[in-house]
Amino acid sequence: MSRTKFLLQLLALLVIFFSWQQIRAQDVSNNSNSEDDKIYSQKEVDIKAKVTKHANVKTAGECKKGKGFISLSVVLHKTGKVTDIKVIEPSQCESFNKKAVKAVVKIEFDPAIKDGENVSQRQTIIYNYNVQ
Repeated sequence: MSRTKFLLQLLALLVIFFSWQQIRAQDVSNNSNSEDDKIYSQKEVDIKAKVTKHANVKTAGECKKGKGFISLSVVLHKTGKVTDIKVIEPSQCESFNKKAVKAVVKIEFDPAIKDGENVSQRQTIIYNYNVQ
């Protein structure tokens, strides 16, 4: 009798588990194509995102003498966070590249606006250095 009870309980747990997995998969697929998650280009918005405070990147003599820059593609998210950071063109100074990627998340900005609502916008951010 106890073995039958155990098997019934196990079967009930498996049914609950697989039902939960199916519901969860539906939620993910329903949310992934949402218009709310769209990332707009600067041309697609009514008012472009405006960076209000840049984060400084200091080389502290770690790079060779000369000039350089790093170009980053980022998403200025409608919630006010910097996300999806991608290096488009790295500088020749690896330590500067690492510091720039860490610094770019500290940018403060006003989100882009489309149809009267905050939206996420992709933007290019460039950091320069000049070591003499």
